[in-house]
Amino acid sequence: MLNIYFTIVLAPLFGAIIVGLAGNKLGRKASHSITILGVAISTSLSLYVFNHHVLNDGEIFNQNIYTWMQIEGSILVLAF
Repeated sequence: MLNIYFTIVLAPLFGAIIVGLAGNKLGRKASHSITILGVAISTSLSLYVFNHHVLNDGEIFNQNIYTWMQIEGSILVLAF
């Protein structure tokens, strides 16, 4: 399930990075398709997680997924 949470957050980001770096070479239609695919993957996985946790009474997930930065005792994390 942890991989699904990562993918929900990172799929649109990867799509935006790919289009941002190679958008001119890909063309307009391919750029739109890649961006929409990233958002569609994130949306479908979000609906799956919603179904699992809310509708099917799945277990509660309350963990840190990724520690992004730690400065003088303050910790910035990606958590659900």
